[in-house]
Formats: sequence, structure tokens, C-alpha cells
Amino acid sequence: VSGPLIGGISGKWMIVMSRRISNPDRSFAGLVYAGYSIERFTSLFSRIDMGRHTAVTLYDSDFTIIARYDSGKNPHVSTGKKVNPVILSDLLKKGSRSGTYTAKSSVDSVKRTFSFTRVSAHNDFIIVAGVAKDDYLTGWRRESAYMGVFLILFMLASAGSGYLIHREWKRSEEATRQKTAAMAE
Repeated sequence: VSGPLIGGISGKWMIVMSRRISNPDRSFAGLVYAGYSIERFTSLFSRIDMGRHTAVTLYDSDFTIIARYDSGKNPHVSTGKKVNPVILSDLLKKGSRSGTYTAKSSVDSVKRTFSFTRVSAHNDFIIVAGVAKDDYLTGWRRESAYMGVFLILFMLASAGSGYLIHREWKRSEEATRQKTAAMAE
């Protein structure tokens, strides 16, 4: 499997996959190869909707970007670029096949929580999906705001009810005092 390259005929980013064909005596019989358009990866990645700051990247084992989708930005802007995702590199060196970590993206410097996995039998490819803190906390923040408004309304209703109960209790106490005073006369 090649790294990302621009096809001579199509002029588009692609990877080339090839396989040797051997005769029964193991001598060379030919080669089969096929080009796979990077656009097919980015089209597939674009279907993953985790928020406005979603980033899905396919790396080779040397951390060269094969395909990247970044929530509507130009998907091919980083194809072929070699990066150094320090935390991801450390996790892979320790033998992790998959995991999750938080870091600034080495491509666009957006802080995200990333999940990764190795996707081939020979550990040739790593796919990484990241979502920004603002995106995964949006629902929680909305729910917190609703609960805050509800809590304020509950407190106002409780204070109003408490005032009315206190006022009625004072009135009742005054009426009882007046009755007691009238009976004493």
C-alpha cells in the first residue's frame, strides 16, 4: 500500500494497493494494483457527525495523513502532510491498539478528545476521530441552563408561597389575639 499520492491520470489524491502474483513455482507472474481515491475516505468520514469541530483522520504508520475530514473545511488540505501527534505516538509505542486521549490537534491546533484504533492486520493504518469540548458539552450546557431557569422559578415560587403563608399566619394570630381580648372584656 502506497502513501498518498496524486494520480497521474486523474490528478486527484489516491493510494495505490498492489499485490505480487506468483507462479506455482513461486517465480514472478505479474502484479495486480488498484488506485483508491482519497475522496472516498473523506466522503465516508463526512457521514460521522459529532459536532461542528469533528475531525476524522486516517494516518499511515509514519503519521502521514492519508485522508482527513474536518467538519466542512477543505478535506484535502492536509493529505500527504507528515505530522507528529506526540500523545498518540506515545500510546502506540506502548503497544496500545486503541484508546482515547485529549490534546491539541497537530494539524489545526484545536483541542479535542480523540479516540483511535489501528485498522489493519500489520498496523499500517491508524484512524483517529476527535470531537471538541464545546461540541460534546453542548447538550449538557443546554440542560444545565434549563435546570438553572427551573431552579430559579422554583425558588421564586417557594419564596412567594412562604411569604403568603407567613402573612396568613400573622393574620390568623392577630385574629386569635383579638378574639381572646374580646372574650376577656
